[in-house]
Amino acid sequence: MDRMRIVQSSNVYGYYYEIETTPESGGILYVTFLAGEGNDHSGPGATSAYYDVPLEKYRRFQNAFTISAWNAVCDYLRIRGTVWNHQQRYRLSR
Repeated sequence: MDRMRIVQSSNVYGYYYEIETTPESGGILYVTFLAGEGNDHSGPGATSAYYDVPLEKYRRFQNAFTISAWNAVCDYLRIRGTVWNHQQRYRLSR
């Protein structure tokens, strides 16, 4: 994922969107979180892969991400207020 977009965030390292077949078919949105806990974030940690993300949803995610990375993840990928529930089909990628 050499096209990972590295960001300034307290808990997200970066993200990358990969179109699966065509822009209309959606894609996979990879989100890499920072490793470590508290103020000891030492670089990239676990990466989550969210499948079947429509291109338009990804664009809204990108816009929200510029304001708050964690809120964008909660609003567009996870189900806010839950620990393990997600809006998209999901797996821990690494």
